Amino acid sequence: MRQEIFQEGIAVEAFRVGVIMKEKDILPTPNSRFLRVSCTECNSSQIIFGCASTTVNCRACGKQLTMPRGGKCRVITKIEDVLT
Repeated sequence: MRQEIFQEGIAVEAFRVGVIMKEKDILPTPNSRFLRVSCTECNSSQIIFGCASTTVNCRACGKQLTMPRGGKCRVITKIEDVLT
């Protein structure tokens, strides 16, 4: 069954049988975030990716800030802000 959904004047064609698509299906939100973290030793701040696959070290003192954990990284230091 072919259905048309009108959202903000744009026709979106859905080819699902008997299921009306929701807004979250049309525009999914990402699960990854950028984080502003501060080093516990030297208090310098930097922005890192929340799903980093490698270790991230502090630019000033070299202390390890994150550990890779498969999907999302484990943050060892203090998180100041979550950037979207």
